[in-house]
Amino acid sequence: MSELMKAPDSPALHGGRILIILALVFLPLAETVFFSTTGQLRWHSPELMGQLAYWIRLLKIVSISAGLYLLTRSATYLPYGVKRGVLKGLIEVSVILAGTIQLAFLLLGTVFFHSDITHSHYLHKEASGDGETVYVYTSDPGAMGKAYHHIYVKCSLPFGRYELHKLARVDWIGDVDLTLSHGQVELTSKRNNESVSSDIRADASVCK
Repeated sequence: MSELMKAPDSPALHGGRILIILALVFLPLAETVFFSTTGQLRWHSPELMGQLAYWIRLLKIVSISAGLYLLTRSATYLPYGVKRGVLKGLIEVSVILAGTIQLAFLLLGTVFFHSDITHSHYLHKEASGDGETVYVYTSDPGAMGKAYHHIYVKCSLPFGRYELHKLARVDWIGDVDLTLSHGQVELTSKRNNESVSSDIRADASVCK
């Protein structure tokens, strides 16, 4: 009886573990390469999508880490579902490479885009008027590069979605107040009241 209780799991069960490992590592890769949830969704606002992208990035890190952990714990499982030799080695190597490369980029992205959570209102600005909406994204890489304000017309789509059409890119002047009046866009620095982009006009015709 004790021998029966210690009998190894069935090949089907081991094959299921392999599929779980592959799904945990390669589904995040497929989402990044072929779909990009936030890029396709574009719902409500770029600020919300930036925050959602941050949490999706963390979810991918957890998923891939779990897949790599299961691989290290499942070295004895692979021979049941996969013949020893080239195919077994290919699965192990592909999972390790895909997992570690993804983790490296995801961790870097989490650090770099952490401001999407901590400084969301600084990075994303919106203003509406006369049936038009303008969105400004501040790209501020700090010491790694030059900062800019990117100005877009935000077009409304069905079901709460949106589309962005770029108007201009202007030099960074710090944290700004964004105003839109009679189609005229203006960014005013909260630091010294410096104003830029007063000559840029939002053209809602791009949304038609």
